Amino acid sequence: MNWSIIITEKAKKSLRKIPSSDYKKISNIIDKLKLNPFLPSAKKLKASTDVWRLRVGNYRIFLKLFPNEKVVFVFNVKRRTSITY
Repeated sequence: MNWSIIITEKAKKSLRKIPSSDYKKISNIIDKLKLNPFLPSAKKLKASTDVWRLRVGNYRIFLKLFPNEKVVFVFNVKRRTSITY
């Protein structure tokens, strides 16, 4: 069974500001999350039990996973800088 993807308005707003070449890469990764959200580049953040991040070039996709409901909640997309974390 495929996972459902929910993208917040904040994440959608961030995606609209990203250059088209990076946007294509990020949207491809988000599409892959439907099949398997536990991609090799996915890392669980230490400060939280259910927040994960995905590396896509210079960008990070922050998400929450709800395994019982098979839902991926994308809540932010940020360009990686020295203050991203």
